[in-house]
Amino acid sequence: AEATLTRLSGKTNQVITGVVIIDTRRGKTFSTAITTDVQFRKISPAEIRSYVRKEINILGRAGSYAIESIGCIFVKQIRGDFFGVAGLPVLWLAATLRKCGISIL
Repeated sequence: AEATLTRLSGKTNQVITGVVIIDTRRGKTFSTAITTDVQFRKISPAEIRSYVRKEINILGRAGSYAIESIGCIFVKQIRGDFFGVAGLPVLWLAATLRKCGISIL
């Protein structure tokens, strides 16, 4: 995790999140790959060590950071879908479910 965060420090990481919905009632399949650029600020070695010690399930995180929690302090800018980086592009999901006749509200 420390090595991964060191490599990301000061760089842009491209996150690609794939989603597939199969509408068995209508025999249709919807799929997408959401691409988001996550630009990291320079992260000091001390910050990385502290974060790795404190973050729960760090090894279960793609890129060794949780953008939806304290890992967000490393992010300088996001270009794309925040929710895709967090794990599920909910805006695409909601719109696609509507196409399947399912409302999430």
